[in-house]
Formats: sequence, C-alpha cells, structure tokens
Amino acid sequence: MFSVSQSTTIRAVLSRTIHGTAIIPLMRLFAQTLELKDDPALIAEYRKQHRAVWPEVAGALRSIGIRSMRIFLQGNRLFMIFEADDSFDPSRDFQSYTQTARCREWDELMRTFQQQVPGAREGEWWTPMEEVFDLSWCRDQGGV
Repeated sequence: MFSVSQSTTIRAVLSRTIHGTAIIPLMRLFAQTLELKDDPALIAEYRKQHRAVWPEVAGALRSIGIRSMRIFLQGNRLFMIFEADDSFDPSRDFQSYTQTARCREWDELMRTFQQQVPGAREGEWWTPMEEVFDLSWCRDQGGV
C-alpha cells in the first residue's frame, strides 16, 4: 500500500523521450478548494473573468513554476488542481505571482468574489485538500 507523506501533495513523475534520451522532471500535483460568495451574479462574473484571464496573470503563474492549472466549479465551491515544479511550496510561493501591480489587481479583484471554506485555517485562502485515493495505488490488485 502506498502512503502519502504529505497529504496535500501528490508527487507525479512525468517522463518523455527526446532524441532517445529520457527526461524525467519531478513535478508535484496540488489540489485546493475555495468558495465563491453565494450570489449567482457574482458567480457568473467570476466565470466570465476566467474565460479571459489577463495575460500578465497567466505569465506570472508560469514564471513561479506552475506548469498547468485547472479550476472547477460546483455550486459555489471551487476546486483547483495544478502541477508545479518539485521545489514549489504553495504557502511560500503561490502569492509571489502578485509581484506586479497588474497581478495584484487581478488577485484583489478575484478576492471580491471569493470566501474561505469552512474549516480553513486563519489566513488560509485556497485550502489544501487531502488526497484519499489514487487508482495507481491499486496496480497489483487485479485487472490490467
């Protein structure tokens, strides 16, 4: 059985071959949650904003080591999953994307739509989620 040493972090080894040489960068997968204020008009505007994320924001997220990011919505609950470089620590690194005025403006705008989830620690915005299952843990249990 696989044991997750850090419940909020999933380590994924991604490999690809370039000219016959395997390149294996170590990436980390993060899952976090947050709520939107329970107002249909605000939720609609949040969706609209994320259909046209400012280029400076996307660039800044990439520059801090985030390789991919997706945000899902159910009701007013957001679920974000992202991959980042192995050395990435969300509590230390995530907010560094706001170093420019334009990115700080985006962050402040998004916070007008958002609220902490119940159970979030003081000062914690996007709250880490615990990994409770990964199908790859079951490789030796029948099937393929």
